[in-house]
Amino acid sequence: MENAKVEATVQQQGNKIEVLQRDQQTSASRQKQNMLALTPKDSHSMWEEKLKSRSHLEEHVAQSDGKKVELLEQVE
Repeated sequence: MENAKVEATVQQQGNKIEVLQRDQQTSASRQKQNMLALTPKDSHSMWEEKLKSRSHLEEHVAQSDGKKVELLEQVE
């Protein structure tokens, strides 16, 4: 009788372990999918920031070129 009780407990623990392992695999899979889903958004955000930065730099270059032309005209 005691043996049957121990075997039942071992079986229950084995079942719990299997369920926990499946849950862990499912969770890891979902986490990986979430990370992959975030990557394009992050890439797009980075692209937008670089585009804004480049635009801002081009604006500064244009202003500097304008000042350069003004200074060259004053020198002549």
